[in-house]
Amino acid sequence: MISLKKNIVVTLCLLLIFSAVSAKNYVSLSGRFYVDIPEEWEKVDFKVVDEYLQRNNVGLEGFYYDAVFANKSNKPFYNGNYLTITYEIRNELNDKQIDSVLNEMSRIFGNNVKYFPVSDYLVDLNSNTPVYDKDQKVAYVINDITQKSELYKKNLLFYKFYHRGIAKFYFYSPDSLFNESKSIFEKIVSSFSSENIEEALPKEDVKIADIETAKEDNDSNSSWIPIMSALIIIIIVIARKKKNQYKRKY
Repeated sequence: MISLKKNIVVTLCLLLIFSAVSAKNYVSLSGRFYVDIPEEWEKVDFKVVDEYLQRNNVGLEGFYYDAVFANKSNKPFYNGNYLTITYEIRNELNDKQIDSVLNEMSRIFGNNVKYFPVSDYLVDLNSNTPVYDKDQKVAYVINDITQKSELYKKNLLFYKFYHRGIAKFYFYSPDSLFNESKSIFEKIVSSFSSENIEEALPKEDVKIADIETAKEDNDSNSSWIPIMSALIIIIIVIARKKKNQYKRKY
């Protein structure tokens, strides 16, 4: 019985650690990268995001996101600045393959790609003009979102090329907030890293009881029921996330 308890507690601790979201970092375990998220932002529940996408008749591809973050003050989350993170696993792209992606962006947005550092060109962004920062291996483009022929939101898209493929960041901002917010967006992308993933995971202060000295009595079975209950809840949450990921893939 003691051995079973120890295994359950260890499993519980590992699951808590690998939740992979903290106040500072968002760690994509499947994408193998992480970025810094502003303290005033929070992760939006998958169910809330999926319901929003369904209401707006977004195609299946729109459900392929990894996570969505928004300012905590947004009510609902899309009323203000928010970010959708996704990725495309393609292994590391060579220069020719990156050029192919840039040409596709040029075709979609109707303008030739320009080559500038991110920090320089974000000062004076032109809509629908893709830009590539070769040193940072970051491509980005801004496009206007209209409603009834009126501009009401801007979308700033970043492609970060790294050793596993392309990490994609879709920033959405009301037109009135965009100019003051784009430096925040740039800072998030600039914090991108795919090194030392395990060290970037949040460190949970999990207190573990001294099971070795626990008293064995007739109520020993009931003593670990709360642990089992907590474990089941976490497994259900993880299964929910996996289900969403599976749905977005298929």
